[in-house]
Amino acid sequence: MRMLSKAAILLLFSMLGVALAKKQKVEDPVLHLTSANFTDVTEGKDFIILFFSPYCSHCQRFKPTWKDFAASVQGKIGVGDVDW
Repeated sequence: MRMLSKAAILLLFSMLGVALAKKQKVEDPVLHLTSANFTDVTEGKDFIILFFSPYCSHCQRFKPTWKDFAASVQGKIGVGDVDW
């Protein structure tokens, strides 16, 4: 009986973890641009691009604001970033 309740609890937590993982998987509204995809993605389209450094503390603090902005204009204008 005790083994069965441990298995049930483990199953419950596993299902909860899968449900939370699916819920948190949201498409990133910011297009991550590189030298390989820059022209293909931006050519002929209106884009606002953030050039940032992952080592810059100001850039890291601005990132959530940039994501919020990208989500608010999604479908109207392209929003991308370039790690330089």
